[in-house]
Amino acid sequence: MADETAPNTLPAGHQYFMPVGSGHGYGRWEVTQPVGHTFEDLLRPEYWSHHARKLGPDPMTGRKSALGSILEIRTEDHSYYAELYVRDVGDRALDVRVSKEPIALGIQGEVETRKFKTRLNASTRKKDIIRKVDGVVVGTAPTNEAAKDWIDKTENEKAMA
Repeated sequence: MADETAPNTLPAGHQYFMPVGSGHGYGRWEVTQPVGHTFEDLLRPEYWSHHARKLGPDPMTGRKSALGSILEIRTEDHSYYAELYVRDVGDRALDVRVSKEPIALGIQGEVETRKFKTRLNASTRKKDIIRKVDGVVVGTAPTNEAAKDWIDKTENEKAMA
């Protein structure tokens, strides 16, 4: 049985951690943080356990450690953006510092009312709007704000009818 109190780690997979362009001296990496993970998670060295090796030295190719790289943080639900500076690369950990504080871009997490809820659709990268009574997807929206607007409008129209 999994420990439900275990801290989050950035999942393995290219879609969560990928290089940007071909930096010469220092690299930039795009990081997509899953819904439910926090900014504080990013600051824990072990959060990076599945990806730290990508920034470490490679004796076979002569690649040096990627100290000084910038990690561009985006969330799956587009709720904030931030940048981190890589100070040290361990075997399964990164020591990072905040170089650009999180910029709030919208509502974090899922939107929920008495009649509707939302969830991120990973394949479309949009929010599915789900009617709670039967679990049917009744709409989609690009952001939490757009989903909330749709829900508010729909609930208000039904109240006026």
